[in-house]
Amino acid sequence: MAKIYNNQKLLKFLPAPKDALHPYSLWNNDALQDALSNLSVTAFKVYIYLGIYKEMKDSFALSRTHITKTLSISESSYHKAIKELQEKGYLIPDPDTKDNANTYIFLEAKM
Repeated sequence: MAKIYNNQKLLKFLPAPKDALHPYSLWNNDALQDALSNLSVTAFKVYIYLGIYKEMKDSFALSRTHITKTLSISESSYHKAIKELQEKGYLIPDPDTKDNANTYIFLEAKM
């Protein structure tokens, strides 16, 4: 498990089921289309950023600094995007880690 600091969130990933029509795609096309339709541009950029890391790790310490630099967004835009992802059900608190309020699950597709 990744080491996190007080200002970070630990993310676990719950990818969408494989797309039956596109079995070799890294993304579920329906989930991607849903996110594209329902998220602001900045929140969608963060969604894609997180989706890239879902294939690389089972958990990930979310770094505000790395995201803002990589995506060329401001800190306030980052916070708004994270809040939007939480409000729209793409980032949910991990129910298995009650002792750590900074642990979230990234859902590629909303439940």
